[in-house]
Parts: sequence; structure tokens; C-alpha cells
Amino acid sequence: MNRVTTSICVSRQPILGEDQVVEGYELLYPGADVDGTLAAARVSLDALSEVGLEQLVGRKRAWINVTPDFLAREFVLNLPSDRVVLELGPEIGCDPGAIDAVARLRDSGYRFAADHFSLSPELQPLLAVVDFVKLDMQALGPREVARHAFELGPFELKLVANGVRDGDDFKLAKAAGADLFQGFFFCRPHMLGGRRITPSRIAMLRLTSALQDPEIQLVDLGRVISNDVALSYRLLKYINSAYFGLRSEVTSIKQALALLGLEPLRRWATLTIFAEVGDAPRELFVTALIRARFCEAAGGPADGTPAELFTLGLFSVLDALTETPMRTALHDLPLAPKLRSALVEHSGAGRLLDCVTAIEQGDFDRASELVDDSAEYYLEAVAWSNDAGGRLLV
Repeated sequence: MNRVTTSICVSRQPILGEDQVVEGYELLYPGADVDGTLAAARVSLDALSEVGLEQLVGRKRAWINVTPDFLAREFVLNLPSDRVVLELGPEIGCDPGAIDAVARLRDSGYRFAADHFSLSPELQPLLAVVDFVKLDMQALGPREVARHAFELGPFELKLVANGVRDGDDFKLAKAAGADLFQGFFFCRPHMLGGRRITPSRIAMLRLTSALQDPEIQLVDLGRVISNDVALSYRLLKYINSAYFGLRSEVTSIKQALALLGLEPLRRWATLTIFAEVGDAPRELFVTALIRARFCEAAGGPADGTPAELFTLGLFSVLDALTETPMRTALHDLPLAPKLRSALVEHSGAGRLLDCVTAIEQGDFDRASELVDDSAEYYLEAVAWSNDAGGRLLV
């Protein structure tokens, strides 16, 4: 896939259900230097025309902040009603004209969320025209989120807990009555006292690490795959998928090896084995794919080889996957010292991880300080994860 060339700075933050399956992505963008209307117009309309919602959010809905002026100028009509959720700030609750505009758009099929919501008389009109209410976990705290959930019960709205930082926040928000949860909490390990990685997981992680050996040959990879029935089945399923569009079915590992070649095969095997390590939400692997592609593309020769940088991004979620501290998770793996330091101490190429996680949180200024053109690398990585990357885990 070609690199995405765009001036748009935008990232996405997942919104998940109780089962930690993604329901949609909020689009985050820098807007401090322009008024809210222009910022909202830029992220929604430019993203749709230049990048495409399909590349930004796949088949999920994009959650986009809008303002009264944005609604009044009918910019919204350029957005497909079945692909977006429009987030309304508290100021709209005090604007009867905006409330009327929202009601009309809702009748046309658009869905709305009240953002930064808190119980107050002036915001009561919003509750009649929205489908979701977003509650900030960090601003309100779990007790207030629970009180809001109780008071909002009669309105039959879906409650979104925003600012869910880790597994503990997720449990508190769920207990308080939230239906959806926003943030990268699934990327943080839920530490369990005394837990160790099981031998079977260590064996798979060692194999994943070994696959990054620059001296590995196609015959060695073929031997690894052929000795694992499940891996062989997955490879044949992958090569015969619609993604490749082959005219005739591939029925042998030897054929598959010849068609794929060394690097694509190594990447597929790495991701497939990695995905077998733990029982984690799919979005954790999607995040790992985006980070892996970002690090590979944004890094330079001084940071490491493309394969090493891909591994850096992929392994950045290893602590969450194994529910152990990163240093423990890497203890038994044959990684190069500089890769280990980048993962544990974020030294050297670790700045690439700092950059991509800054983008995930919407801190574009920090990201641009760390890596030039970081927004372009991130958008390309997201597009890749929605396309070829996602197919690597069939």
C-alpha cells in the first residue's frame, strides 16, 4: 500500500462494548488554533474526501464532534448518516435553534451523543434528541457516573464512559452502569500478584522472536509451519482467501511458500503465532498492528531493521497480552538488547512508541516533536491495519 499523503492530523480512539468489541472510533484532531466549527469541518469533511472513512474506521461508525455553527451550515449533510455518530457539546443544550436542527437530522437517520455531559437543568433538552450520553470517568469519578446512570435510566439512552484508563477503570465504569467504554484501557496490563507466563505461552513467544532472525531462510519457516497442524491450516486458509484472488486453490504448504515469499510469510507467521499467545480483545491486536506498521515506516536505519521495528510495535502490547510487567514478559525471549531497551525503557527506537501512543491520545504536538510527518505515518498504518494487516489474522 502506498503511503497516505495528507495534511490532516487525525487519530482515532476506540469505543468498545462490555465484551470489548469495538462499536466505533472517536476521531481526535488538533483544534486549538482554529474555532470549533472549522476544526470539526476539517476532521469530518477532509477526512471523508482525502483519506476516506473506510480507511479511518473500517466498517465502524466514526464519532465526530460538532458545534452549533457546524449544524447550522448543514456541513453534516456531507456525512453519511449510517457511518457517523455526531457528538454535541454542552453549549448546544442552551441553543434552542441547535436542538431543533438536531431533532430534524435525527429524523433523517443521524445519531447523536451528548459529550462532556453532567446533570443540570440547562442540559435537559439534549436528552430528548440524543442516542448516547458520554460521561467522563476522570472528571466525575465512579460514584458520580453511577448517580448519572441511575438518573438517566428513564431516558433509555446508552451511556459511554470516557477516559477509561485501565482495567480497574473499566470494571468501575461497568459496575456504575456504563454500556460503552472509550480509551486504550485494554492496552494496559491488569497485574495479578505472582502471575507468571505459562510455559506454552513462553514457547510461542520464543518462536515469534525467532522468526525475526534476519538469517532465517524460507525452508526454515516452512519447517516450522509444516510441523504445526493449526498453523498449516491457517496458512492455507489465508492464501486461499479472497484477498489474493487466486484462480485455483492452493492445497500444499510448498505452493503457499512459493507464492508468498520469505518476508510476507515471516510477517504472517509472526502475527498468527502472536495472536495465539493470549485471550485478548481483538482491538488489542489491531492496536499492535497499527503500532508495528507505524514503527516500521517511521523509523530509520539507526533505529533498526524494518523487521525489528515491526516487532517493536507488535510487542508493545505484550504486557497487556500476558498481564505481566513488560520486563517480566520479555525475560525469556531472545531479543536484541536495543529492542529490549526500547520496549522496557523506551530508549532509542522507543521514541517511536512514545510518538504513536501520543497520537492515540490526541497529543499531536508531542508526536510531531518526536517524529517528522508522524500524522501521515499513523494514517497509513491505520489504513494498512484495516486492509492487508487485518487479513493477516484470518
